[in-house]
Amino acid sequence: MSRASVVLVLVVALSAIATVTAHVQAAAGPSTPRPVAEAESPTAPLVAFFGDSIGYNAEAELRATIEPSYRFLYRAAGGADIAFWRDRLIRVARERHPDTLLIELGTADAGWDHSSRRFEREVRRLLDAVSPEVGCIRWFDQRPEPSLFEFVNKHAVAFNEILWRVTAEYPNVEVMHYAHWATLAHDGNYWWPDFLHHNAAGRRQFALLARQAAVGCDPARTSGPYWDVPDDHPIAAAVAWMAADGIGAGYTNGTYRGVVGSLRPTVTRAQAVTFLWRLAGSPTGLAPHPWSDVPNRVALPVDWSTAAGVMPGFDDGTWRSKEPVTRAQLVAALWHLAGDPGGSVPLAWTDVPAELTDAFDWAVGVGILSGVTGGPASPDGLINRAKVAAMLYAFHLSTTAPPPSTTTVPPSTTTVPPSTTVTSPPVSTTEPPPVTTLPPSPSTSSPGTTLPGQG
Repeated sequence: MSRASVVLVLVVALSAIATVTAHVQAAAGPSTPRPVAEAESPTAPLVAFFGDSIGYNAEAELRATIEPSYRFLYRAAGGADIAFWRDRLIRVARERHPDTLLIELGTADAGWDHSSRRFEREVRRLLDAVSPEVGCIRWFDQRPEPSLFEFVNKHAVAFNEILWRVTAEYPNVEVMHYAHWATLAHDGNYWWPDFLHHNAAGRRQFALLARQAAVGCDPARTSGPYWDVPDDHPIAAAVAWMAADGIGAGYTNGTYRGVVGSLRPTVTRAQAVTFLWRLAGSPTGLAPHPWSDVPNRVALPVDWSTAAGVMPGFDDGTWRSKEPVTRAQLVAALWHLAGDPGGSVPLAWTDVPAELTDAFDWAVGVGILSGVTGGPASPDGLINRAKVAAMLYAFHLSTTAPPPSTTTVPPSTTTVPPSTTVTSPPVSTTEPPPVTTLPPSPSTSSPGTTLPGQG
């Protein structure tokens, strides 16, 4: 028997075991949760979580991550669709009025082969009832990549589109971008063999996402333009400046996504050149660029970057907008934008090309590159969104005159003969295996699971 066949047999066997477990759980209802551990302060905000099997498998990780800071009310069950939790969720919202409500529901609705119309109706019905009772709601979307669940594969993308569209109608509701994390984590060691549920590492990531959502709902911790960048985050000032100056827009759910769980999204060349173009004042009217593969949405930034020599293309006539930007490319671009300054303290680089040593020397000298003072600089390393914000902000500070001093000069006293005193005015210079099958739904028959086709 081949290795693939052995894995398939193992997954089928585990699914059969999980089916029995899920049916028993469905008959008995969700397990009675253990008493909620109080946060250190009895007045700490209350975070309520309602989930299906994704959250059900991460209870220990969720509690360990959220309870140290917040009071935490947890409810989750394998295979629970929105209707399963609706009445209890509404009751909690009306009786407990949690400060934050985290909803991880929808994957089971997809697994039960609910229609798009039904899913939208259930989302609206729930939000109509709970949004007036809760200050801040974050609803997790679902993983769109293929798993061993046929109907999840069938519905995930459409259900996510519905969720994003509907939640936009409620001012205190945003989507928690679990799908983005799942895409970033696609090839990582985060998944159970059914490619939908998490192993231990994945559960820890899920808990980090939930904590990000909870902190983002806490006005005492997050007052900036993006709710996933708390005030004490190292890039908080940088992303606030980017938002205020229109340098970098966030996502439509109000996030910047410098960190997603613990994963750090990279920045494409198209995104980087757009940031730089805005930093330069968004110039237009330049000669068209010569590159063969530039999308229309970044044509103006690439026109400018080509004319200014800030971020040129490649010898084969391409510009490669979808490629991630490297440290060398961004340092060189900022150096050119500053006018190719020289005179910086020379550093002994071991892996920086000779033509870029002045640029790297300058970047260290003005604070754009931190943590290196020569030696290896990893010029081919990729730049993530958090690092881009920090580098652009450092460039802005290095090229902007400091504000006038706000020190007040004390008054001076001069004696005029014979005895008259004149005073000048002051001068101011201002792990068990997860549930991998779904229990019977009250309104549908149990769906089967099949191996997905190649995606």
